[in-house]
Amino acid sequence: MNSSNLIKTLCVLIVLTSLSCTRGQREAKIEISLEALEVEGRFFNAEALDISEEHLMMAFNLLVVGDKLVICKPFAQPNYFEVYNVKSLKYLGGFIKQGGGPGEFAGVLRSTIASQKEHRVGFIAKDMGRSYYEFDIDSALKEQGYLTKEIAELDVFGLNRTERNNQGEFVSLSLSSPNRIVVFDREGQNPRGYFKYPFQDEQSEIRTEAFGMAYQAFTVRNFSDNRLGVFTMNMPNWDIISFNQPEPELVASHHLGMGQFKDLSEIKEKSRTYGVAYSPQNKEGFLDVTANDEYIYALYSGKNFEGHGDDKDFSKKVVVLNWEGEIVDRLLLEHDTKIISVDQEGRYLYSIVEQLNKIEVVRYNLKSVID
Repeated sequence: MNSSNLIKTLCVLIVLTSLSCTRGQREAKIEISLEALEVEGRFFNAEALDISEEHLMMAFNLLVVGDKLVICKPFAQPNYFEVYNVKSLKYLGGFIKQGGGPGEFAGVLRSTIASQKEHRVGFIAKDMGRSYYEFDIDSALKEQGYLTKEIAELDVFGLNRTERNNQGEFVSLSLSSPNRIVVFDREGQNPRGYFKYPFQDEQSEIRTEAFGMAYQAFTVRNFSDNRLGVFTMNMPNWDIISFNQPEPELVASHHLGMGQFKDLSEIKEKSRTYGVAYSPQNKEGFLDVTANDEYIYALYSGKNFEGHGDDKDFSKKVVVLNWEGEIVDRLLLEHDTKIISVDQEGRYLYSIVEQLNKIEVVRYNLKSVID
């Protein structure tokens, strides 16, 4: 072997050894507890991205879909969705406007990635919370007059976040369901409820319909293993669910904080049927959750309203978990945020932040510290 080939071989071995050590360090489990969630992890510097402020607001969520960065906004100004190339940061276009005409919506709820491979995004329309739509990002950018396709009208009202498993079934969280998740068939019919809410037995005096509102959650998908992560917003609780059997199975449940709230239906207000009021001492849970098929990145608050006010809705702490629901790492971001999104390769974590009354997109190079 000549010296040139020897050097190349040694370089490859060094890289492989480094990656192996990194994975080993990541997979060293951290004991699951409230205290573990509070610990500040390794610090990451932010890189501000050149994205037009006119396309920004404190969005519902960010999605990294293939080579596209999708900004999902709660109001259409002028579009609900703005799309950038994730590498060049070139603005590619926006679509889905507000209104009552074809392809227009009064509002859209939190969007989810329907398919990484096919670059499809899904969402529940803000009508009665039951119409599920999907759009193909590439087609929407190419075709003038592209219309988002209604996939199904789900057979339950009050739905919130909705994903589709690998079988094409719809998996939803409902504000009024007595079950943690509701699964519909491929046509959006025949709803079946599964699993209890965290601490449902311990709080049995509370109407089961109130739990859907009190224990609202974020969901993330693992496409290769057909799993769903459910992370509670207002308390530190999470569940991992597998859809590889005829019936959903709990892979892991970690319920660390019981919700402190009051069922507002007790005051007999019609508009408060599913309303709850949280105690000032209630510990906030997860502010946003994003994932690829390797890890889950959960933005954790741990604050309560009594000591922090609205600041409880922002954080720098990110808890990294594997798809067994175990904590394997903790990160500390440079800026407080309420929105994060990771790419499929796990190289960058994206975020929307507000600094000096300016909203901007930043990203964190995860590999710069991990490797």
